[in-house]
Amino acid sequence: MLTPPGVLDVVSPIFYEAGAFQCALWRVGRGLRGTVRRHVALLAQQARVMIVYSHAKARQVQQLWGVAADHVHVVHIGCDTSLGNAASFWDTLNPGLDPSELFVLSVGRWEPRKRALKTVQAARKAGTQLLLVGQPAPWAPSSYIGHINAIIAASHGRIRSIPWVEHGQVCHCYAATHTHVLASEAETPGLASLEAGVGGCNLVVGESPPVREYFADMAEYTSGSVASIQDAILRTMSQPRDTHGQSRIIADSFTWEKSAVATLRAYGWESVN
Repeated sequence: MLTPPGVLDVVSPIFYEAGAFQCALWRVGRGLRGTVRRHVALLAQQARVMIVYSHAKARQVQQLWGVAADHVHVVHIGCDTSLGNAASFWDTLNPGLDPSELFVLSVGRWEPRKRALKTVQAARKAGTQLLLVGQPAPWAPSSYIGHINAIIAASHGRIRSIPWVEHGQVCHCYAATHTHVLASEAETPGLASLEAGVGGCNLVVGESPPVREYFADMAEYTSGSVASIQDAILRTMSQPRDTHGQSRIIADSFTWEKSAVATLRAYGWESVN
């Protein structure tokens, strides 16, 4: 049960349903008693406020869950705009990459939705150095993780991994790299991509409406195939770093301060500046 009248209820979905078939299932399922989809739709419809992270998601919750338009508020995600230092990466974090050669970075869990395996395969085909920062997702199949590890082991040091980096140090990774890849399926929009963009990295991202909403023409988009990720890596590696001026645009547009103000306004605090 939701809280009684007079207490504000907020629902905030964090996924974007990209598949046409899954969208159709939502439309049918929300009308079937006893289904998870119906429960989700009812929860969404009863909430006084729904906060979503893109206009694309706002349209989707209205279409799939039947949420009234005046209950939906768009709050764009903010990111840490701290700038790193490339020397700090090479001095303290470098796991063995050749500093005389540009490298590609991918920050995120190893899992199929983030297309970690395809990113590794694409970097191998592109012939670029690759650094993975992140750990295998607990739900990822062991065969999937094993395939990634096998490619790393056979890369002759061209592909390296760091399982974990303190948040305050990730910005040094962004400062040292040329291209960041997060070719995920249905991101909203990928916090690592935003922070990498602030750090001046050229960006390779997965194609989806929320991601387009954030990055517009500041990134190379992929269909998710190994070939498309490889092509996007090669294009961004051949361009100057920060080629679209994304560091300034993202730092100006997507801050946590702006997200906080928009969130408070969604709660009804209209006087917040």
